[in-house]
Amino acid sequence: DNNFIKAERVINKVLPKAHNPEQKEKLVKALADCREALYVKVERRYNKAQALAQSGDYDGAIDILINYVGRPVPSSGTNRGNDRDAVQEEKLTFLMGDCLYRIKEYENAHKLYEKFINEFAETVRFDEALNLEFEIGFKFITGAKRSLWGLYILPAVDFGIQIVRKTLDKYPYAKPSEVYHLKLADYLFS
Repeated sequence: DNNFIKAERVINKVLPKAHNPEQKEKLVKALADCREALYVKVERRYNKAQALAQSGDYDGAIDILINYVGRPVPSSGTNRGNDRDAVQEEKLTFLMGDCLYRIKEYENAHKLYEKFINEFAETVRFDEALNLEFEIGFKFITGAKRSLWGLYILPAVDFGIQIVRKTLDKYPYAKPSEVYHLKLADYLFS
């Protein structure tokens, strides 16, 4: 994967210096081939991780996904790459968050769901990610601990309240927010 990214960087450096139209065309094609190969490889890895997660092997899925979530995506051209790259990053981020949530790695799952709801707010899985972010906040409020040096010993009620409040402040009118406004009020005033 790093080889594809390194090749892309080299091609992007050389491309502006190429004066021969034929050479430019070859470089553009090589760049497209690198991006395609990386996309196909990541898609295969995603499918394998998804199959592992569906079978309950969340740790195995995480081992695969950890190399791809947040990876650099093709950067030349109009934006981060293209819609296909963004959809792939969305799927990887959500699956990794789901796996971490299921093995009770709530702090790390929170980071990914927070990234997801900030970067992929217009997607089909937004409400589901938002709901899980609220659930993580309530896991901390109701007793889940934060880690310190790899041990889950730190009380995290305030951290949970902070997650819920921050999410409610940012998305007060999202569908899942309705339930969690009441749930947080119940907790705070009971």
